[in-house]
Amino acid sequence: MDLETSVARVDERISAACEAAGRNRSEVTLELAVKTRSSQEIIAAAKQLVKRGLPVVLGHNHVQEAQATNPAIRQVDFGATVHMIGHLQGNKISAALEVCDLVETVDSIKTAQRLVRRLEANYPGRTLPCFIEVNCSREAAKAGVSPEKAEDLTQQVLAMEQLRLCGFMTIGALSLDESQIRSSFEILRNLRDKTVASGGRGQDATELSMGMSQDLELAIAEGATIVRIGTDIFGSRNYH
Repeated sequence: MDLETSVARVDERISAACEAAGRNRSEVTLELAVKTRSSQEIIAAAKQLVKRGLPVVLGHNHVQEAQATNPAIRQVDFGATVHMIGHLQGNKISAALEVCDLVETVDSIKTAQRLVRRLEANYPGRTLPCFIEVNCSREAAKAGVSPEKAEDLTQQVLAMEQLRLCGFMTIGALSLDESQIRSSFEILRNLRDKTVASGGRGQDATELSMGMSQDLELAIAEGATIVRIGTDIFGSRNYH
């Protein structure tokens, strides 16, 4: 399947899911999950997004892959926004700040503090948009702050002037039980709603990055504003 066809099919799935949920298609952003993809593959997929009038949002799992592909991406005038969607190691933070516009995976106060320190040292005056990653399904193999500690971390991040909390991110429950998957998304939505209702800087934390190839319809039904799609756009990953 070529990229034109795969992007069209995913776009149509998102449109159908929005219609079923009584939402506008414009409320949901298709983020390309570009793990292991070459610059050429990313550019080709981005061209299909532009062709369909969609924004170009790229989600990287690894900082080094963003470093490798960004120069070619930035040369093409897509207005691309680059997100970090993988776990952010402390020793990769400086590099991440060079190549990423937004970090979706702030999962601890330590990570938030490290980001602030690097911003203060290297980018005085810069404010970094970020999401808090929550392990809503409480699965041991997943990164993210626990739902029980998420509200406290949210308040701590909101107090950091160098960070601008824009929303929350999660990976849906690894389950065949749709109610379990939806429940994990509902936890994130409730956290978002409570944060926005609190006012102040919290009212800007409106985004919900949740839903991937296998569960985007459930995520959109539960309020996702960003779905991260890799496999259903590019096919199976090519690990070297």
